[in-house]
Amino acid sequence: MRAEDAQDVRTASAAVTRVKDHLKPLCSLPFAVWYSWRYQLHEFSRHYHTVALDLRGCGDSDAPVQLEEYSLQTLLYDIRDAIDELGHTSCILVGHDWGGMLAWHFALERPDMVQLLIVMNAPHPASWLDAVLRRPFQLLRSGHACFFQLPLLPEMVLSLEDFKLVRSLFCGKNLGIKNKDRRLTESQLEGYLYRLSQPGGLTAPLNYFRSLLSNTLYKHQEVGVPCMLIWGEADNVLVEGMSGGTRPYVRGPVVIHTIPECSHWVQQDQPEIVNKLIWDFVLDKDIIKHNH
Repeated sequence: MRAEDAQDVRTASAAVTRVKDHLKPLCSLPFAVWYSWRYQLHEFSRHYHTVALDLRGCGDSDAPVQLEEYSLQTLLYDIRDAIDELGHTSCILVGHDWGGMLAWHFALERPDMVQLLIVMNAPHPASWLDAVLRRPFQLLRSGHACFFQLPLLPEMVLSLEDFKLVRSLFCGKNLGIKNKDRRLTESQLEGYLYRLSQPGGLTAPLNYFRSLLSNTLYKHQEVGVPCMLIWGEADNVLVEGMSGGTRPYVRGPVVIHTIPECSHWVQQDQPEIVNKLIWDFVLDKDIIKHNH
């Protein structure tokens, strides 16, 4: 794959991350590249200092290969440091997939730095374990996490036939974006694949799965900040029943929305619906009153 194929994905980062001191901070955590939040960046940047961060090992962020560099505490330090470096003491934290899992943990560890928590297709860590224990067969749908524990072989398999499996994850009939009007173009897909195609490009993202067992992902702690969980009902990546199981682990106000016929890639699949849900949540008078 050529570097120029990814150009439209990569060149806009400076424009969307400029500092706007007079605006409220809204920080998004993608598990891929910041481009997955393009619809939200466009929608909210006029009213918020909106920043989408490439997680460690993803996109243009540093990508150390050592597994210990992906410990939970290290990843949470990354979020803390990013908020601080952007000149804020707290933010509205938004996360999807692994970014969502980290957002849950950051809200547990540093509630003073999270005004509101918005998570998409990532259950509360304890809810994930509960869902699997209630339906052990659902582990089959998370079998990729076990396969990714192996050294080298996952990198080889995922890169076969010009990243055919990774392409199906974004664009396939079962796993990919359902909304025909929002499916990735070939050039957009190449932008996602460009970094993965570089030497060691797959190892860093896979380290999130490889550190799964060493990270304390199943803390039965209650989240105290107001939060909203958005879930694409047609998610064929995560197990069923996770969204509703989150409620017992939230002490503060919690809102849960499911979007029918929407894939795992919810913020890209149904951006208009997602954006409206975010607006309704951040402007909710009861939520604002609770925070004050």
